[in-house]
Amino acid sequence: MYYCIASYNRPECRTVRTLRETGVKKEDIIIATQNATDYLEYKTKHDCDIIFERKDCAAGNRNTLLDYVDEPCLLLDDDITGFMYYDGKWKTDNEAALDGILNCFNIAKNENASLFGVSANSNSIITRNRFEIDIDVLLQGSVIGVLDKDIRFNDKWKMVEDYEAVLRALRAGKHVIRHNYLCAKKPQNGTNSGGLHDRYAEGQLPYWIERLAKVYPEFKPNKKKDGGQIKYGR
Repeated sequence: MYYCIASYNRPECRTVRTLRETGVKKEDIIIATQNATDYLEYKTKHDCDIIFERKDCAAGNRNTLLDYVDEPCLLLDDDITGFMYYDGKWKTDNEAALDGILNCFNIAKNENASLFGVSANSNSIITRNRFEIDIDVLLQGSVIGVLDKDIRFNDKWKMVEDYEAVLRALRAGKHVIRHNYLCAKKPQNGTNSGGLHDRYAEGQLPYWIERLAKVYPEFKPNKKKDGGQIKYGR
């Protein structure tokens, strides 16, 4: 299994440390960078496989990884500090939670799913009202398992490219699952430097959410225009 990390302007790439502390071998970790400056700096800090192809967004950076690996893989954000699982309450246990995430590949295969993800946060109030597994729902990009090697992200989408990939997959007749009792620990989107921080700081997210709703009417934004859900039928 390859652990593939799309990273931009975060040379510490905290996810690498989390994976290594959990027992993942350096040979199984791949970081994709999207400019030469990052590539050279990351090479001085990490001894895993680091690749570089010039891109201008997370979607393009993720595609670099998918082209490089060309087999089922786990796509991870670059600022993950731990993994959690829900057992009546959320618990941090990197090894147990990561094992659960890897088992999602088997669950996804059984459900004939092309993509899988995990809970976007560790809000117990939300979690206790959900089934353990949801089918054909939106995924946020902190953890995405890709089983269909033809899946690619659309690099015209500079934000919410994870939502767009899911909606496009569903329109193509593919399936998606989300494991609601697993989660990655990381800073709230847009709160730490690097990555998409500048786009969040400039207030771009509502624009991309509104655009998504126009292209995919089955997507219904929430009131804050910082997320939404899929609505089938009326």
